[in-house]
Amino acid sequence: MDVLSKKSLVRSKLPKLPKASQCALLSIHRSLVYAVYPGKKPLTSCKHDQHKVYSYFLDQYWVNAGKTKRIDVPKPNQVWSGDITYIRTSSGFIYLSAIIEL
Repeated sequence: MDVLSKKSLVRSKLPKLPKASQCALLSIHRSLVYAVYPGKKPLTSCKHDQHKVYSYFLDQYWVNAGKTKRIDVPKPNQVWSGDITYIRTSSGFIYLSAIIEL
């Protein structure tokens, strides 16, 4: 009996069985399915007195447009923005980086 036939049998005829019994019928082992919980986050944004604090360089480009603010850059290739993040996978982490011109 193929997997689709087994699944339809479990769904139609045996809906009141516990999940463990349904998995046993489908030959699915619970040890292969597990949850990934986030761990304790590292402290990466702690301010230190010896580190230099730079001014906000985009202040000159902010424009008030009614109730909202937007960035107005007059010439191309003047302001760039970038970010990097990591994404948790089952085998570890992958890193995603993005760079855009504003």
